[in-house]
Amino acid sequence: MSHTDEEGCLPRKERRQQESHVDDNMKREAEINDYLNRLERWDKMMKNNISLQEMQASAQQKIYSRQISRINEELKLASRALLIVRQAAMKELVQYDHQQHVKELEMKGKIFYKERI
Repeated sequence: MSHTDEEGCLPRKERRQQESHVDDNMKREAEINDYLNRLERWDKMMKNNISLQEMQASAQQKIYSRQISRINEELKLASRALLIVRQAAMKELVQYDHQQHVKELEMKGKIFYKERI
């Protein structure tokens, strides 16, 4: 005859094996739950990281866009300033050439009449 436990339903050896299997199953289930929790945390972390990277990329894009627009504005202002400087230089050159022409005519004894309006 085999030994039975206090309740008398199952032999002790089978009861211990059954309890051992239950304990093993509970440990496995706890390990699996722990693993799933780690996976969920990792997934959330990756999603947050991706969102953060997208936000940083968007912010960088905005900064670059602003810098480009500022550079374009500066180029327009610089082009306008250069045009004004070139026009002033051209005006001076034309005035200087006119004065030289008048002096040459005076040296030859010719008169340059200015029309009064």
